Amino acid sequence: MKKVIIGAFAIGIITLVLLKFDHMHVSAEEAISHENDVKIIESKDIKNYGKIVLFEDETFRTFGISRLERKFGFLYRSDGGTFGYSVEAGKPFKATGMGDHSRFVVAIETAPRSKIQYIALGNHLKGVSQTAPYHLSLNDVKSHSKVYHVQKVKNRYALFVLNKYTESNWNIRAFDKKGRLVADKLFAGEARYVNWK
Repeated sequence: MKKVIIGAFAIGIITLVLLKFDHMHVSAEEAISHENDVKIIESKDIKNYGKIVLFEDETFRTFGISRLERKFGFLYRSDGGTFGYSVEAGKPFKATGMGDHSRFVVAIETAPRSKIQYIALGNHLKGVSQTAPYHLSLNDVKSHSKVYHVQKVKNRYALFVLNKYTESNWNIRAFDKKGRLVADKLFAGEARYVNWK
């Protein structure tokens, strides 16, 4: 009788463990994908949590970001994300973002022939509208480094992990290799090429 009780207890513990670990995976790719093939483009560790992963869905040729919680140092569990994004025809880039009270993540894919080399999030200009031309260079952005986050584009992507969401951080500017503004997405606006003189 004692063996039956111990066996039943062991089966109960194993069942609880399997239920607990049902959505946990050894690799980040498995934690992101349920059926599609994914390729990780970039990941950034988040202290005491896990990581943020920028990925391509190779099945549908789209991209997304996933927040992965790390458990026991080697298992990953998806804790939300965005997916199914791609650059629309005639647009310079596509951006997606997600966040909570402690961080804000932005991922950007650039169009293949857009000439975009740098992406900046932030804004120090007052009164910029969707219709009026304005002047801004990468040097201007770098001279206001306290209000901008800048990344060099790698393989057509940029990934930002910021401390919090702000309207300013949802202003996106794209620059070519000479630091000239070639595209933007102002807060609540659409991504567009800018070619005014």
